Amino acid sequence: MYVCCCEGVTDRQIKISIENGNIVSFNDLCAEFGIANNCGKCLEEVREIFNESIKRKSNSFNSEFKDIFKPEIGTKLILQ
Repeated sequence: MYVCCCEGVTDRQIKISIENGNIVSFNDLCAEFGIANNCGKCLEEVREIFNESIKRKSNSFNSEFKDIFKPEIGTKLILQ
């Protein structure tokens, strides 16, 4: 669905850019897609999509990391 009619940006474009790692901050998002360069009516909705997408990506990363690193109970972790 279009979230910024002035620039023709869809929620899917935003989500894909975040999933691919092209966008890591809200400022990156605004610069990449021209969000809020014109009327600014989309800003709140775009910010919600950004926050939800970043949270989803973070949760995905955390679950992948937990699957990779599962120390045995009683195992001592030595950091160097």
